[in-house]
Amino acid sequence: MSKHNTRSLGRERGVAMVVALILLVAATLTALFTNRNLVFGVKSQGNQVKSVVAQEAATAGIEAALAILVNKTNRENLLAGTPAVAGWYEGRLYGFFLDTDDNGTANTLSIVQVTSGAAPTVPSDAVSSFQVRFQRLAAPLGVTEADIAVRIDALGCADGQAPNATVGACTSRALFTQSTLFKKGLASAPSAALTAKGDVTLSGNVEITNTDAATNGTTIHSGGTYSSGGSAELVTTPGTPPDASVASGDTTLSSLSDDRFFQGFFGESKENVAADAVHVACNGSCPSAIDAVDTQGKVIWVDADPTNGAKINSNVTIGSPTEPVILIVDGPLQINGNVIIYGLVYCTALTWDNTGGGTSQIIGAAIAEGSFEATGTPNPTYDPDVLKELGGNLGKYVRIGGGWKDWCHDCNFTAW
Repeated sequence: MSKHNTRSLGRERGVAMVVALILLVAATLTALFTNRNLVFGVKSQGNQVKSVVAQEAATAGIEAALAILVNKTNRENLLAGTPAVAGWYEGRLYGFFLDTDDNGTANTLSIVQVTSGAAPTVPSDAVSSFQVRFQRLAAPLGVTEADIAVRIDALGCADGQAPNATVGACTSRALFTQSTLFKKGLASAPSAALTAKGDVTLSGNVEITNTDAATNGTTIHSGGTYSSGGSAELVTTPGTPPDASVASGDTTLSSLSDDRFFQGFFGESKENVAADAVHVACNGSCPSAIDAVDTQGKVIWVDADPTNGAKINSNVTIGSPTEPVILIVDGPLQINGNVIIYGLVYCTALTWDNTGGGTSQIIGAAIAEGSFEATGTPNPTYDPDVLKELGGNLGKYVRIGGGWKDWCHDCNFTAW
């Protein structure tokens, strides 16, 4: 090989080495950047997951608050205090999603109501949580009822900590707010002591009373006929003949379907009202069972046995003048003995046959979806004050269109 060829080969080998080094450096840099992007992607995905978990927790807080506020007792606890407009009520609602199986997935929701201002102890198996507070809003023009407009703020946390914990404890938060209005469940209170879609037949010493001038002292309002015998008595406003207090044969009542008749008073279907009520199953005598839930929300739905019905037949007082009940009996009903019910009694039976003795009273109003027959009891007495109290017993907060948002200016979450 010549000297010239040797030098040329050496130069070629030197160039190959340089190219190889350049390619190696390029591959190394590519690997480094790829790894960096991979790490960034993993972290970004993890942050996105936590953000979604926090948002879902906040959404759950809004839904839980709306469901819990259906109950009157819960409303009284959570909307405690008398804040000014834009002020906060004393009640707080906490929810903790728990992983009781220790498999990384929440399977239980623990909800705690707090009115003392102190946050509850966080369960050790909590994986995410929400905290809800309630703000009083200005009532619509012409509306004077308190607590008619409320804003619900729900703060979600993706960690198993209280949402108002420090940043180090709760690493991902989401805030949702929803403005609401209270929709009364008793859409239209009855204007008579006894209202029946069908016929009304009285005998014995039954007494039906309405001395309220605002309702013209109407004692009976029926879609069918009215008849009385024995010593049955109608008590109405002074100077009004008793029979003039009866409005019978009203085809606007008798022509309604049972469901439309029900909705005319409650503004909701039976299914919706039943879903929000406390249920009691009755197969015959059950005054104690009904009285036992007297303090649980004040809306009681009695599922009566089709054959034996529901019988309230002992010395019991259900409700009070300031805390009346809405008692809806789905099936046959008999009220005998010395029973006093403050509120509205609604019976779905084809015929509300209340024959029997005793001195039972319904102070408020009674409604029969079918016909009504009574011998001696239950002596309905129309009480407008009791019915007014009922306006806040059955109802729920409903969303205001456009009243939702997911942002907050200068929110101090740890001060919740």
